[in-house]
Amino acid sequence: MRYILQCLLLGCLGFFTCSAFAVNTSPTTTQTTTPWFALSHWWITVEGGYAFSMAGSHTTVESMPDVEPPNDYYVSPAPNDTGLVGAGVSYQFNLPHWKKLSSQWFPTDRLGLFYDYYLPADIDGSQIFKWEGPTVGYGYQYTVVSNVVWLDNQLDIISWQNLTPFVDVSIGSAFNTASGYSENNIELPPRPSAAFANNTNTQFAWRVGAGLNYALAWRGQSGQIGLEYRYSDLGYVTTGGAATDIYPTINQALSQRLTASEVVLALNYKL
Repeated sequence: MRYILQCLLLGCLGFFTCSAFAVNTSPTTTQTTTPWFALSHWWITVEGGYAFSMAGSHTTVESMPDVEPPNDYYVSPAPNDTGLVGAGVSYQFNLPHWKKLSSQWFPTDRLGLFYDYYLPADIDGSQIFKWEGPTVGYGYQYTVVSNVVWLDNQLDIISWQNLTPFVDVSIGSAFNTASGYSENNIELPPRPSAAFANNTNTQFAWRVGAGLNYALAWRGQSGQIGLEYRYSDLGYVTTGGAATDIYPTINQALSQRLTASEVVLALNYKL
């Protein structure tokens, strides 16, 4: 009986020893972590579009300190639409940390530098209400051109087949130029034109947008064609000072806010 108990004890001890050895000698696994972003590739973009209502409804020249209001109001009811063309380069980042939600949601983000040229927009004013009287009218015209450099961030929302909707936010510097001011005298006798000088001023600009890209492939090359709506604010365009010594415009200038709703078509080439 004692002999049987000793054999059972030795057998159990051998079993647990082998089990422990097997656990200790099993291969170890290394747990890897995924970075919050991963580098991907470059894109080159060319674009063109149309900007609706580039300029606001009116602008004002304030009276001189010794002249009582009302001021001169330069009224421009025309929409002052214009076209735009641009180009840029951007770098795409993959976003694997968001793929825990789905492999399709928020797949990529792009950070880029862009340049847009807004074609000349004619500001055709219907009337100038002079400070001497509230209804005395003149027509006036001048031209606005804007060159804008943008720092752009585009976030892709979802990837579904060849379609990728996205949202877009940009900030930048707008170089706004006013030139060619002239007046069409209506009343008799006419007053001398204020003859506002040409001028370029730099303004902070921003825009937001949303659009849709469609993936293209041709002979081993990859690209996208995209359609986007954007709202842009280019700050103010300001003329030079008046050249004519008339109240109240002497040493004053016209200042016009430039905002636009834009529809843009873009071609993106993947490097």
